Amino acid sequence: MNSLIIIATFLISLAIGIVVGMTIRKKIAESKIEGAEQEAKRLVELAKIEADVDKILFIEMLVIAETLGKKITDLYDTGTLVLQ
Repeated sequence: MNSLIIIATFLISLAIGIVVGMTIRKKIAESKIEGAEQEAKRLVELAKIEADVDKILFIEMLVIAETLGKKITDLYDTGTLVLQ
């Protein structure tokens, strides 16, 4: 009878340990997934900002190129600039 109680106690403890272990493992996994999702969102937002900056810089370069083209044309038309 005594060994039956020991075996029953062991099996109940084992079942409780398995349930607690699985619960802890699940919580840890969910926490890691949540952290990864937040990092992914942060990286997407950063990429959007960088893309916007690149667009602005490209537009500024086009404006500068257009301005330089007009100045060169004006210098050529006035005879100040001679192309060789």
